[in-house]
Amino acid sequence: HREVQHHKAHVASLLAEKGDISPLIGIAMDGTGYGDDGNIWGGEFFYGDLNGMERYGHLKYLNLPGGEKAIHEPWRFTLSILYSTYGDSTIVRNYADRYGPKGQYLLESIRKMGPSVLTSSCGRLFDGISTLLDLGDINYYDGHLPVLMQTAALRAIRQQSNYSYQIDRSGSDSNGDMAVLNLLPMIDGIRTDRQGTEIKAYRFHLTLAEAFVEMAEIGRERYNCSRVGLTGGVFQNTLLLDLTKTGLERSGFDVLIHSIFPPNDSGISLGQGVLALGG
Repeated sequence: HREVQHHKAHVASLLAEKGDISPLIGIAMDGTGYGDDGNIWGGEFFYGDLNGMERYGHLKYLNLPGGEKAIHEPWRFTLSILYSTYGDSTIVRNYADRYGPKGQYLLESIRKMGPSVLTSSCGRLFDGISTLLDLGDINYYDGHLPVLMQTAALRAIRQQSNYSYQIDRSGSDSNGDMAVLNLLPMIDGIRTDRQGTEIKAYRFHLTLAEAFVEMAEIGRERYNCSRVGLTGGVFQNTLLLDLTKTGLERSGFDVLIHSIFPPNDSGISLGQGVLALGG
């Protein structure tokens, strides 16, 4: 019996599919997977191969109020990211009021909960931003609102600039030299952007892609590696995949993407198998 971490298995599935097992930078973006540190992962950056992978970066940890409930009711995570951005402000209280007593109760629990259930999930971020853009409050199936956001973004004019983000290379999560991608600075940009939903949705995708390229450049600088693999269910989003791949290639990377096995959990057993066998 051997335990295999979920997101490392995603990267391994891509390596196994390509049959090219030399080391690479692995970018694994999805909804939920248990992390080695006990938090809920879903926005991870690795370097390594089938004999071992080192996690060198991740999306900033944020509270996931309600745990599983936040997957089905993403307005809960929207409230969390607004609270992380603005604190206990009128903006946040007004947003909570939209959901009546349930919203007020959730805000009170966010005030008290501290860092109890933390996630670096890119999938949850897609959910939360979709609700912030008023595309809906409920996921009626897995990825429902993110699909609506991608559809909106595909209708936008492409010549846009990205929103702000920050990368803390000092390990702000007490992980030494961990690179932490903080996307919260874009929340105010989205809220104050006077352009329509379609352009804001596109700019969100573009911001993620630009940030992923910069995180990959940190990996290249650290490991002297110019191979990158994109995996995880979030990369079923063809717009994000295209923007990220194009940006990486423009920066001089050789980019691997899935073409036989799906990037989501349907293909993860392949990665689990090869890692369990030790490559």
